[in-house]
Amino acid sequence: FALSRDEFPVDTHVLRITKMLKWVPGTSTREGAYECLNAMVPNDVKMDLHCLLVKHGKHCYRCAANGKPQFPPKDRSKFVCPLRLPLIAVPDVVKSEF
Repeated sequence: FALSRDEFPVDTHVLRITKMLKWVPGTSTREGAYECLNAMVPNDVKMDLHCLLVKHGKHCYRCAANGKPQFPPKDRSKFVCPLRLPLIAVPDVVKSEF
């Protein structure tokens, strides 16, 4: 990833959000989510999507662990999470492989 490899790393933020979006099964481990997401996310968006999900997970009250973001808005406002509804559902056929 950091060496411009076509990889989609899965950290706690990415795992939590992709489970919420149902891109991976709710029982997925980081390793299982890594395999699933690397297979389905196009190489040309892996880095940008990973960075977007990590940043979002650190700032959003809804998507942060325990509803406590690491970096809440400075004005203490709670913005409406754009991920409040699943945007893209992954077919069960793909998820069952992982």
